[in-house]
Amino acid sequence: MRRLSRAQVLLGLSGLCIVAGAVFELLREPVFSETWYVAAALAGLIFIAPHALTSLKKHMLDMNCLMGIAVIGALCMGFVQSRHGVIQLDTFRDGAIVIFLYQIGEWLEDWSRERSSASLKELESLAPTVAFVKDADGGLREVPLSEISRGDVIEIRPGARVPLDGEVLAGASD
Repeated sequence: MRRLSRAQVLLGLSGLCIVAGAVFELLREPVFSETWYVAAALAGLIFIAPHALTSLKKHMLDMNCLMGIAVIGALCMGFVQSRHGVIQLDTFRDGAIVIFLYQIGEWLEDWSRERSSASLKELESLAPTVAFVKDADGGLREVPLSEISRGDVIEIRPGARVPLDGEVLAGASD
């Protein structure tokens, strides 16, 4: 069984907490709903925290920092309102949903980057590492690509991959 990544666990946790918050909101249980929305927002903050901290160490503000500030601001506003006896679920819900949607975007970006990287590595493994260079007397010798110079004449055998860019001097293939 494939192991889930930290990002997948936090994304799933955040999503489940939002669903739980919505269920309790429908049941008209604002205290429980607030708790679940806060848990969802915290899971989202844990998701972006390493990236945001790395940016801050470099004295840069990136989207992770800005999302963190927005969600922490939403939570603070909600807690201040709750402290004064007004539970404003919109504030908690919006903060949780915003960070959840951002998590989805970040996860999809990482997933596509990993897939692209794997595809490029696979493609790179297909590239030839040697070529057959023609000597002055017409003989062929196998030479690593790093040792081939501009002006060397190489032979490409039928069915072989073309190892270098060049100009076709003679020949044909089916």
